[in-house]
Amino acid sequence: MRVVAISCFLLLSAVCMPAIAQTAPLEENQKAVLVFDIRMDSIRGSKLAQELKLADKFSAMQSQSGDEGLDPASLDRIFGAMSAPEDMQSAMSIEMGEMPMNFFVKMYFNDEAAVNKLFAKIENENGGTVDHDGQTFYKTPEQAGAPAGILIHKVDTKTVEVGTETFLFQPNRNLLTDNLAAAAQGTPEAAVRLAMDFAGAKGLVAEMVAMGKQNAPDPTVGVYMDLIDNIKDISIVIDVSGGDLLTVKANGVNEEDAVELKEGLDSLLGMAKMGIQGALPMIREQDADGAAVAENFANSLSASNEGTVVSIKIPTPTGFNAWVGKQAEQLELLFGG
Repeated sequence: MRVVAISCFLLLSAVCMPAIAQTAPLEENQKAVLVFDIRMDSIRGSKLAQELKLADKFSAMQSQSGDEGLDPASLDRIFGAMSAPEDMQSAMSIEMGEMPMNFFVKMYFNDEAAVNKLFAKIENENGGTVDHDGQTFYKTPEQAGAPAGILIHKVDTKTVEVGTETFLFQPNRNLLTDNLAAAAQGTPEAAVRLAMDFAGAKGLVAEMVAMGKQNAPDPTVGVYMDLIDNIKDISIVIDVSGGDLLTVKANGVNEEDAVELKEGLDSLLGMAKMGIQGALPMIREQDADGAAVAENFANSLSASNEGTVVSIKIPTPTGFNAWVGKQAEQLELLFGG
């Protein structure tokens, strides 16, 4: 009887272990260090979108693509996260069809027909299927130079997910590093939200900084690039509703690093402010509205800090939406859009 019990235990272990290994919780160094949230519905409903005539442009794009294309107006939200490759060499391997990081992207639609059309094409053109937890995931077709191992599946009638198996198959979706989760949770609702854990991608960030310093035309640039070492995590928020157009918050490694970071940013922003103010007379001669927008923008260029947090807030300049719309019209005329 004891032999039978032991045999049953070994058999169950052999069957269950692969599943357990596949969905085991991620270690902190395996988790995402970048998260983004783009609210297409907020962008489409903004005054900026009206000035840019985005509805007309989306309609034209859909007409040009015909039945094969995806209607941009059917997409309400794009949310996703990505881990970091170990180093730049690993990152470059994506060009050879490898996937050196894990990611997932969740797309929320407002139209079931758009999702049905998308999956009708996927069901006919895919690289095979993977069944997991009662759901079917489609592999992307193998293509020269395209990364392998990407899956796509329909969560429900209006929601689609794309990503790597490691992230998509996580049962609790605890995918963000602790630093990244804290940075992301501190951001307000807005059209575009992005956060990055610099500490979680320290090796890659250090290598990119070293490369940037090496290729910088001016050695003094390296002094500012070294300030990146002072950052633990950062969040960026773009709001098109008319409030603060841009909000950047960097969490310093400690309060001393935050003060040094704030001083460095003030130096950079001060140089940008002087450059804009020096150009204002010339801009004003050619574009009075543009000069007013630029002046409002320049006046808001400053950093503040409280504890370990360094912030930059740029309110939407008066007349910004109308001016951007006018510039877009001129570009369309120039390039025959």
